[in-house]
Amino acid sequence: MKLKVIETDMEYLERKHQQHYKHLTWNEFITNEKLELVYVAIQELQQEFNIPDDNLHLENAFELTEDLREEHFTQEGLRMNCELCKGVGWIDTFNTEDRVQEIQKCDDCNIFKTDKEAREEEL
Repeated sequence: MKLKVIETDMEYLERKHQQHYKHLTWNEFITNEKLELVYVAIQELQQEFNIPDDNLHLENAFELTEDLREEHFTQEGLRMNCELCKGVGWIDTFNTEDRVQEIQKCDDCNIFKTDKEAREEEL
């Protein structure tokens, strides 16, 4: 029986940096990861407590994290270049559940918080 080797958090981050974000320095990548964790935490709180999308406090929290991320990359003279969406924030993909081709938000960079926002931007 072959044992599966479990990747440490640091190994995962190093692999992710090399595979998808090698255009960023390690510190830029880590800053991006921290901001992404805050964004995801807000999304999880929204789901756990059933907070509607139009809640003013929720909108402000999302805008603040997006502004911080944008400000960081603007200060550093960088543009976020996601490998999956190439920095546009959305992907044109086949929805296997509904069996249709559609625009969805990129889950790797989370520029948009919903698929609807991504579709509106694409139009």
